[in-house]
Amino acid sequence: MMKRAVLAVVALGLLAGVFRLVPLFHLVSLKQEQGRQAAAEFNATNFAASFWNEKLLKSLDRAADAGQVLAALATDPQKARTQFGRTLGVSSSTLFFLRGTGHVVSVTKNGVSLALKDGDGPADILLPTGLLFGNAVRDGTGLLDASAFPNSQNFNDLSSELNRIVETTLLPQLREQAKVGAKISFAGCAELGDEDTDVKPVKVIPVSVKIESLR
Repeated sequence: MMKRAVLAVVALGLLAGVFRLVPLFHLVSLKQEQGRQAAAEFNATNFAASFWNEKLLKSLDRAADAGQVLAALATDPQKARTQFGRTLGVSSSTLFFLRGTGHVVSVTKNGVSLALKDGDGPADILLPTGLLFGNAVRDGTGLLDASAFPNSQNFNDLSSELNRIVETTLLPQLREQAKVGAKISFAGCAELGDEDTDVKPVKVIPVSVKIESLR
């Protein structure tokens, strides 16, 4: 009898240990479950296309004048960053949403260089024409809020898709049609690090490009 009781106690102890390690069920908050479902349903390609056409391209008039921003950066960099730029979290970089018109002064494997003023002065803007990396397009306009996305992977996937849109819809035109002397109107996003002092030419990832004419 005593032996049976000991065995029963041991068995109960083992069962309790198993249930602690592998519970029969666990509670999940409604918010957590909704977040999980949203993450599973998120389609970065579709979201990027919708955002591009319905929000980004309709917000180009919100972009700051590139000439004014460059002049402000040359005069008082910190004030210019505060007035025209934005930072995210603890990032040391400043993001800008810019637009302007310039003429092409050079075309290289790195991109198309523009001077904003007439003449043959140095380049003010560089529109890259190669593969894109980073989050300038996603974050530069201020139209997207990371907290609105189920998880960081979704937000990162969106950045890659926006870069892909630029690579496939805008950059081929730049590579094929931009010639020295051509006049180009552009809008795009730039990112400058805090250590950047001599910022020209500012690398602007284009979200809109119009090649207007030859000089």
